[in-house]
Amino acid sequence: MSMVDEDVERMLDDSIARALANTKPLSTHWQELSTAGFLGINVPGELGGLDGDLKTALVLARQAGRNGVRLPVVSTITAVEILKRCEGNAHLAGIQAGLICALALVDVVPAASGTVPVAKFASGKWTLSGRASFVPDGMACDHFIVEASADDRTHLLYEVRSGDTKRTAINTRDQSDCARVDFESAPAKLISEAPNLARFAVKCGIAATCGEMLGAAEYIFRTTRQYLQERSQFGQLLETFQVLQHSIADMALTMEMARAMTSVAATAAGAEGATAEWDLNAAKYIVGQGACDIADHAVQLHGAIGLTKDLPISGYINRIRYLDQLFGNKAHHFERLGELIGPFPICYSSAEDRHT
Repeated sequence: MSMVDEDVERMLDDSIARALANTKPLSTHWQELSTAGFLGINVPGELGGLDGDLKTALVLARQAGRNGVRLPVVSTITAVEILKRCEGNAHLAGIQAGLICALALVDVVPAASGTVPVAKFASGKWTLSGRASFVPDGMACDHFIVEASADDRTHLLYEVRSGDTKRTAINTRDQSDCARVDFESAPAKLISEAPNLARFAVKCGIAATCGEMLGAAEYIFRTTRQYLQERSQFGQLLETFQVLQHSIADMALTMEMARAMTSVAATAAGAEGATAEWDLNAAKYIVGQGACDIADHAVQLHGAIGLTKDLPISGYINRIRYLDQLFGNKAHHFERLGELIGPFPICYSSAEDRHT
C-alpha cells in the first residue's frame, strides 16, 4: 500500500482520528487501535495486518501527535519494520493484539548511550547482561528488542521479555513511560545477525518520530490560529494585528517544510547510501527545529498561559521537546550534516586574495 493514493490515506486518517477522539485513558485508546486493526497498519497482509509500508504507518504516528496521546506508536511502528525482516517471528500478530515492543537501541538517545549490553551463548541458550540507559516506553512494554554485542560481533538484535529485566522509571517532561533497563543474565532470543538491521531500526524510528512531531505541531498551529481569531485586544481581534499575522505566516511556512521533510524521511528510511543518510539527518533536523519553533511561536502568541496546564497546548509542547530527543536531537543531526558535507572549499576572487 502506498500513501500516493490520497483516498486511502484520507480514509485511514479519518478512521484513526475517530479511534483517538475524546478524552479516554491511554489504555482505552490503545485497545481501540488494536480492535480496529490499526496497530497492524504496516503488518503484512498474510498475517492479518493492513499490509501498509512505513509511509502508510506515518498516518498513525501523525494522528497520535495531533491527538496528544502518549502512546508507544513510534516504538510499535519501528518494531514491526524490524520484525518483518526477521524470519519466524510470531510477535507481529501479537502487536496487532496490543503487544508492546520497546527498543533498547544504542542510538535511540545518543547523548544517553552507555555501555552496550553483552550477549553470551552457553548450554544452547543466549543470555544478556548490561544496561540500556534510556528506553522509550520501557515501563509499559511486554518485550524489548535489544541491540547487543557478542564476542567480536556488534549490532546484533535480541528479544527479551520485560519480566526478565530490572526496570527503573525515568521522569520526562511529557511523563512518558521511559525506563533504564538492566539485564542481569536475562534469557534472550537472537532475532537478527544482520549488521545493518540496527541502523535500519534507527532510520525507521527517525521517520516515525518525525511523523508524530508533525502531528503535534499541526495541532499547535491550528489551535494558535483559532486563539487569535477569538481573542480581542484594544477592541480588535488579535488576528488583525499585522505583526501577529507575520508570526502565523512563519508558522504556516514551517509546517509545509515539516510535512515535506517527513515524507522525505519515510522514503529515505528504506534506502541505502550517503544520499539517504543526508535526507534522514536533514529531515530530523528540519522537522525537529520546525516543531520547536512552532511551539515557541505558540507560547509567544498565547502568553505565559500557553505553558500552563490550563491550555492543552502545553502538553503538546512538552511532547515535541521529548520527541526531539529521540534518535538524536536537532543539534545532533545538524552536526551530522556538517560531517557529511565536510569542510567547505575557500573561494578566492584572485591569486592575491589567497595570501591576505
